[in-house]
Amino acid sequence: MRILYIAGSDRSGSTLLARLLGTAPGFFAAGEVWHIFGRGFVNNELCGCGSPFRTCPFWGGVAEQIAQRIPGFVPEEMERTTRHLVRMRRLPALVLGHQSSGSRLEIDTYVEVLRNVYSVIAEVARCSVLIDSSKNAVYGHMLTRMATYDVHVVHLIRDSRGVAFSWARRKRRPEVTERVVYMDRHGPVRSAADWSISQLTAETLNGATAGCIRLRYEDWVRDPAFAVEAMREVMDLDGTQRLEAWSVPGAHLELEIQHTLSGNPTRFQRGATLLSADEEWESAMTPARRAVVTALTWPLLRRYGYYGRGTGRRP
Repeated sequence: MRILYIAGSDRSGSTLLARLLGTAPGFFAAGEVWHIFGRGFVNNELCGCGSPFRTCPFWGGVAEQIAQRIPGFVPEEMERTTRHLVRMRRLPALVLGHQSSGSRLEIDTYVEVLRNVYSVIAEVARCSVLIDSSKNAVYGHMLTRMATYDVHVVHLIRDSRGVAFSWARRKRRPEVTERVVYMDRHGPVRSAADWSISQLTAETLNGATAGCIRLRYEDWVRDPAFAVEAMREVMDLDGTQRLEAWSVPGAHLELEIQHTLSGNPTRFQRGATLLSADEEWESAMTPARRAVVTALTWPLLRRYGYYGRGTGRRP
């Protein structure tokens, strides 16, 4: 089995990309798997199909098999372990391989649990490619330690100003049903800092995986066939594992029910969906906020082909 890991910042269109890729034969869009212990087992949040995690026809079966396969499995403990291990300060040691014997044992134990989790998901989904849109680079490095799987990475990038504009929006989390909960909102400085850190850490996955490509949100939305060819290239797909172009740019796509775990609220959308870039920020973002985000992120904007050029051009 192969894992296609989407890395990068939040609010970059990863949910939509994963959903579209998940429609290809043999591919399964699992959502943000790194939240399976907390948001899934513990909080019982809604799957993309609309059912709570534990009663979802897909994740309910996954949960039962995980509990049977992993001795002494306690979801609350695994959630605490995830929060303890998946921290930015661990990235240098993961990249350089300079861990203490205690840390190495702790991480290896955690990775073995992840190996079982991903095995169960793939078996229940009957897929050959599992798409994980967790985006966190530290977690991505954890996955690369699972020697039994080929991990391929898509470093997904969106213009930092579009990301900052999205973080300022007020969005409810529909997967939380027992109370009204809204997604976090960040100011321009926090958004710019998080965006920069996400890009730089995602770049550390290049060379640590079976294959890694850089893909801009604005490009693949305008030209789906471009993303398809990029996937073929990074995963070295043969004739029996093809990714078909979903539609021509600007067309309406029919999105079906998918069992995605966590992610943007767009994972609950059904039916006809217009495939177009969300660039409202270009006209609606205040000049002051735009100036702050641009000033703080311009080196990477230039690196990725945004600064001083139209966002419709490829790097």
